[in-house]
Amino acid sequence: MEFGQILADYVKSVTLDKVPRRDTEVAKLAILDQVGVALAGVGAHPGVKVQALVGRCTANEATVLGTSRKTSTWLAALVNGTLGHTLDFDDCSSFGHPSVVLVPAMLATGETQDRSGREVVAVKLRRLPATAGDARTIQGHDRLDVMSDAQYGDATRYWNVADANTELEAEELTRTAGRIIAVPRS
Repeated sequence: MEFGQILADYVKSVTLDKVPRRDTEVAKLAILDQVGVALAGVGAHPGVKVQALVGRCTANEATVLGTSRKTSTWLAALVNGTLGHTLDFDDCSSFGHPSVVLVPAMLATGETQDRSGREVVAVKLRRLPATAGDARTIQGHDRLDVMSDAQYGDATRYWNVADANTELEAEELTRTAGRIIAVPRS
C-alpha cells in the first residue's frame, strides 16, 4: 500500500470519540481564536485589499468572515486566511501557526460540503501518526530546542521531535520529568 493511501485511511479513521477531551477543547479554542483574529483584520488595509478579490468571483459557496458575502471555496479560504494573518495575532503554538492555515480551509470546505461543527473540529484534530524515534527520558531541565540542536545541529527543528510524538502541544513533551518521548534520528 502506498504512503498516500495509508495516510488517507488514517485521516478518515479519526473521530471525536477517539480524541481526548483536552485535545478537543484545544482544537475548539484554536478555531475560535482564528475566527476572532480574522474578524479583527476585516477593516485593516491588507484585509480590505484581499476582500476586493471577492467581487471578481461570482461563486456563492463559502462565506468571507465578517461580511455577508460569499465566494468560491478556495477564495474564501484565501481571504479568511489572509484576514487571520493581517494583524499577526494568530495562534503561536510551539510548532508554528497551524490554525491560520488550517481553519480557513476547513471552514470554507465544511460550509461548501454542509459539514457540522463537530466534523470541522474532528478535522482540526487529525494529525499524522507518530513517527519512529529513539526513546529519551525527560529530565527536569530538558527543552525541545536544546534537544533538537544536539540531535540535528539546528534548534529550530524541535518540530521533528514534536511530530514524532502524539502530544498536541509540543511543550507538554518536556513538562514532566521521567516521561519517555521519541526523538527521531534525522
